[in-house]
Amino acid sequence: MALSGEDFYALRAYEVGDDLRRVHWPSTARLDELMIRQNEMPWQARVTVLLDVRRRAHSGESLELAVSAAASIVAACWQRGSLVRLVTTDGVDSGYGSRHAHVEAIMETLASVELAHDDRLAGVLGSLTRPGNAGGLVALFTAEAPTKDVQNIARLQFRFASLTVVLFERSAYDLSAAPTRRRASPVVGSIVRVDGSNSFPAAWNQAFGGRTVMAARGFG
Repeated sequence: MALSGEDFYALRAYEVGDDLRRVHWPSTARLDELMIRQNEMPWQARVTVLLDVRRRAHSGESLELAVSAAASIVAACWQRGSLVRLVTTDGVDSGYGSRHAHVEAIMETLASVELAHDDRLAGVLGSLTRPGNAGGLVALFTAEAPTKDVQNIARLQFRFASLTVVLFERSAYDLSAAPTRRRASPVVGSIVRVDGSNSFPAAWNQAFGGRTVMAARGFG
């Protein structure tokens, strides 16, 4: 975000450890959220990875695939210098960060993820509409998730510059599953479908030519 004045600088949401002398008070008052003046980096891409961990929408096999895909996206975006963030449907929110320790913490969280009975999706999606959310959003769900869930995710397009939904069809993790007729999906920025004949890397490359989501959508 460019502001008037002698210097060009960016604004971002406060992170624990930031120097409070860099708080931009006019924007903080307007947004009702601490905003930090970031002189040393005029603009930095942000990517939020939303992972569905609800037991009613997953099996152990499908969760393993989704976790692996989430880890790949986080690593690729971090390597491009993006601020990355992990959010899960049971309430985990890592916050944005780009330091090695931050990404290591995300990877440790992903390594210990388990299927959750707790369903906080509505609250999580509500939190993603608040100020401070920006950049790219990648949501990873199985095709077993209710259509209304994908519809609710589609409504986040007004908040994020790019929106991608990765859907894992049953045939991607259940070899006995017959190919299913794909349901019509609400219009979102991009849909990446993973099935028995199209692995996540192949489906992602097909959609974005091997690039990370921010690059594919013209950011970063």
